Parts: sequence; C-alpha cells; structure tokens
Amino acid sequence: MLAESVIATRVHYNPLMLLAGDLGGTKTLLGLFERGERRPRQLIAHEYPTQTFDSFTTILDNFERDAGRSLTVAAAAVGVAGPIVDKHARLTNIHWDISVAQIATRLAIDASRIALLNDLEAMAYSVPVLEGDELAQLQRGERNASGNAAVIAAGTRRTHRSRRSSRTLRQSARFARRSRRSSLRSPSTG
Repeated sequence: MLAESVIATRVHYNPLMLLAGDLGGTKTLLGLFERGERRPRQLIAHEYPTQTFDSFTTILDNFERDAGRSLTVAAAAVGVAGPIVDKHARLTNIHWDISVAQIATRLAIDASRIALLNDLEAMAYSVPVLEGDELAQLQRGERNASGNAAVIAAGTRRTHRSRRSSRTLRQSARFARRSRRSSLRSPSTG
C-alpha cells in the first residue's frame, strides 16, 4: 500500500539516523531523522491509514519500501495511543499489541535503543524544543521556565470530541488562570 502523503527534505545515508513514529488508531506517522543541534532534523516522513494494516511491523515494512532504503537506524521512538506496561502496549482504538521486542527484532537493533511511549508522553517530551509557530497560546502570560506545560490532543474520536473541544479549551484556560493566581498567593494570605 502506498503512503498517503510523502514529505522528503533530503535523502542520503546517515548511519546515525533515528526512526520516530506516532501510532494511532486512525493513522500512523513514521519518519527518519538525523541528529540536529537543538532537535532532530526530518529527512523523510510518511503517513499510513493504520486500520488497513494487520500490525505495526507491516507498516514498518511499507515505510521501508516507500522510503526506498533499509531501516538502518541508531535508535527508535514510537508514541502509541494506549498505556505502556513492561515495554508492551495494547492500543486503545485498534486491537493491536506492540512491544519493544517486536520493534527491536524488526529493526535489528538492541532493545535498549528503543523507546515505546504513550503518545501524549511523547508529545510532552517535545514541548521544550517546539518553535513559536508550533504552539497555541491559551492565555497571555509570562514564560516561566520551571512552570507547567500542557498537551491537549483530539485523538481518534475527533468527531465525537470536537463538539466538546472548544469547551475543554475554555475550561483549561480558566484552570490555568486559577492555578496562576493561587501560585502567586503567599501562604499567609492563602
């Protein structure tokens, strides 16, 4: 099956390539990256309709074919829509199991070089390196390097959740304002 969309910025051999993936119930995004100064640089990315495949390793096989190169990587990180327990995940919106061992076998790399993360956890790790155009401001305020960050995701059930999304964002903004006010109060004025 051909990928639905292809973005290629550069194609060359780099022995320190990284594989990154976002495995969801509706779509799977896979990309090859090279190390960058501040964050990895994308070399190639493909999107696949998850439910048309029978496993994540089958998607990896298609990605390898569509990329036109072997998946020789130094490390891999995959965010999945579901909880991770003992390096194993059962996805919540598609009846698949995925494990670090399966990915390690498919990529022929040591399991210690693979990160299997919940998709929201994976997104949270990206927050410190996001650029201004990759962020959405919920309310005005001053940046606090030791402050909190929020990750809000629509998920697979977009149509069901979209009716509530603007209400949820408003509630999140109100919560953030209350939290900011309460954190500014001194213990004596409580």
